[in-house]
Amino acid sequence: MKNAIVVCATPNWLAPAAVTLLSCAQHGASQFADLILVSFQTKHDDQNNLAQFNQKHAINIKLVDVPLNDLTGMGQGRLGIGSLLRLKLDAFLPKNYDRILYLDSDVVAEASCKKLFEMNLDSQIFAAVENTALLPLIGSNASKHKKAIGMTPSQRYFNAGVMLFDWHKTQSSRLMRDSLALMKLNPTWPFQDQDALNAVAQGQWKMLDHTWNVTKKTADYLDIKPRFRHFNGVGKPWNSKHRFGFARYHTYYTESLKGTPWQGFVKQSQMPWSVKDNWRAFLRKLSFNKIAKLKNHISLVAEKI
Repeated sequence: MKNAIVVCATPNWLAPAAVTLLSCAQHGASQFADLILVSFQTKHDDQNNLAQFNQKHAINIKLVDVPLNDLTGMGQGRLGIGSLLRLKLDAFLPKNYDRILYLDSDVVAEASCKKLFEMNLDSQIFAAVENTALLPLIGSNASKHKKAIGMTPSQRYFNAGVMLFDWHKTQSSRLMRDSLALMKLNPTWPFQDQDALNAVAQGQWKMLDHTWNVTKKTADYLDIKPRFRHFNGVGKPWNSKHRFGFARYHTYYTESLKGTPWQGFVKQSQMPWSVKDNWRAFLRKLSFNKIAKLKNHISLVAEKI
């Protein structure tokens, strides 16, 4: 099988995106997948910076610069154009891949993802992890949000930060095209392309175990060992102020970028970021009723691989 791991990023986020792919390579991904970084309006210096990063770590990340075309003018939402690039993956990635693993540029691999590429997708277009924040038992506005994008409260909503595509099925489907068209009609949806993908892909995706995409709220409620840790939200581990528990990730980004032109990307660590955010995380650890319900829900809905 021919596979790829793909990360999309704006030019100013090439550094963390490269670290995302590095973390996969450090767990053996280069043996079974190409590593691709997708961006736009990159300069010659960006190519040189990535070349030096590749040389330091003895890896081969390929930078693909794409024309904005249909995406021009769509970055007015809070996530910007970088996130929306995934809706055009079928337009500028090779057709001969069997499977493509898409990762957000704020994701770090903490284990091998080889099992993902070997899993049975049960004829579905892609696999993803259910979004903890959009579960009714966690998010008070979950049902309202789903209804606003054309879903029923009982339908599952996934987080688009980790998506494993059957690439042949994706290309023969209208998933990307219909999601992009819907996004253009609803540019103010809170989660933009993620909302559009969820609205279009109802019943066409397979649920993964939560360890494959441990987001902020998942980590806050559960002591779960991630295979992919996703730093969604504003508190990134490369910021000068970050959440409790992010110190080792701050060190990882620092060491990964040291000795490259991107070494200044990670800010010097200060006191943990946002007292309010850390306090909320602490309170979630004490939400024993929600924790019990979440554990029960997670144990029932996804295939363990």
